[in-house]
Amino acid sequence: MSAMVSMVLLAATMTADDPVLACRAASGRPALYILDGYGRPAAAALHEHPYAPDTFRPNVLERDSAGRWIIVGALTDLDSDRHGVPALVRFLPDGTPDPSYGARGLAQLPGTHRTWQLALRASARISCQDRMLVGLETNRRPGFAVFRDDGTLATEVGSGGL
Repeated sequence: MSAMVSMVLLAATMTADDPVLACRAASGRPALYILDGYGRPAAAALHEHPYAPDTFRPNVLERDSAGRWIIVGALTDLDSDRHGVPALVRFLPDGTPDPSYGARGLAQLPGTHRTWQLALRASARISCQDRMLVGLETNRRPGFAVFRDDGTLATEVGSGGL
């Protein structure tokens, strides 16, 4: 692994040829780490997301129908399951961060909606029309949020998107 990667590996997937990992860069921001078919870092292997805060803890890596990578994680200063605010970032198929997703490259829930990171791993999934379903906990009650393919909250679902 490169010295530039703080390898908190929480998600991985395969393209047709190469493994792709979601991790944290040394800065603390989410990153894609692309390996070749032999497990070696590919050319320009690390793609850090400069628009995400350095408190982003990656949990889930999903790929949409256009080949873009979406990392779902928790915003928290602590490595604790009790304080994470669900958030998402997206990378283009080539690994370049996508600043058009959400608000300046970051999609998150308004207000304080905390969730267990294990719940994120179990429930954050791409659905039809490339909508991202994200499980969460608010006021000790389970729920979910739906984000459109542009990273905006689908407020027509539930009560204000929850």
